Amino acid sequence: MDCCGCSAGSKSAPARDPLCRAALRQREIVHRRKHGFGVPVAEWFRTDLRDMLHEQLTANDDGARWFEPRVVQCMLDEHTSDATNWSTQLWPLFVFRLWYRATRNERRHSRRHRRRRAGRRSQSLRGPLQEIQASADLENTD
Repeated sequence: MDCCGCSAGSKSAPARDPLCRAALRQREIVHRRKHGFGVPVAEWFRTDLRDMLHEQLTANDDGARWFEPRVVQCMLDEHTSDATNWSTQLWPLFVFRLWYRATRNERRHSRRHRRRRAGRRSQSLRGPLQEIQASADLENTD
C-alpha cells in the first residue's frame, strides 16, 4: 500500500482513484518550492488608488523636480486608459512621492518647532534681561 492507500504494484490505480489523485496533487503542492503571489497594483492604480496616484504624481511642488512631468502624465494616461500597464514603473514613483512629502513635512514641523522653542527661550530671557537692564539704568542715573 502507498501512503495514500493505493496498492503500490498497480500503476493504473492512482489514475483511477480520485482520492489518490487528490493526495498526489496535495503532495505536489505541499512539497513545491515557495513562491510569492501577485499584488493587483495595476488594478488598484486604475480604481481605488487612481485619485491618490494622480494627486501625488502630478503635484507641482518641489518634489516634482525629480521626474519629467510630461513623461509621468503620459504614463498615467496610458495606464488609466488600460492601453499600457505602467504599474511596475509607477509604483516606485508613487512611493517616492509619498515618502518625500512625509519627510518634507516632518522637516518643516521640526524647524517650526525649533524656532518656536527658541522664541520661547528668548522671551523667557527677555524678562530677566529687561529687569537687569532697568536696574542698571537706575544705578547709572544715581
